[in-house]
Amino acid sequence: MPELAEPAVAAEQFDCPTCSVPAGSTCRTRGGKVAPMYHTPRFMLVPQLRAELEVRTPADRGPGRTWEMGPAIDAAAPEAAAKPTRVLPTHVGMVPSPRRRPVQGCSAPRAGRIG
Repeated sequence: MPELAEPAVAAEQFDCPTCSVPAGSTCRTRGGKVAPMYHTPRFMLVPQLRAELEVRTPADRGPGRTWEMGPAIDAAAPEAAAKPTRVLPTHVGMVPSPRRRPVQGCSAPRAGRIG
């Protein structure tokens, strides 16, 4: 896959499905500020960024400042043939494993006479 010069530019080619900002704008928080990172569903639309854990908003875009709409651009269409990427939680809770069942029917060792 070709290396991207600027991941943020590639992510901004799509509308954000999480915060509904149009293509060409940075993601925003619920409080109306520029988000420090692009939302995962947005950068997952870029095949070259699917292996990334996060894509940070560039400093020149003002993360933490009041959000303003960027220049309007035509949104790119996501690849229809792309296999969906599942984003799994980073921690799995204590799920009992069938291999680690308590041993049933054990009894204390028996002492017998020697000799």
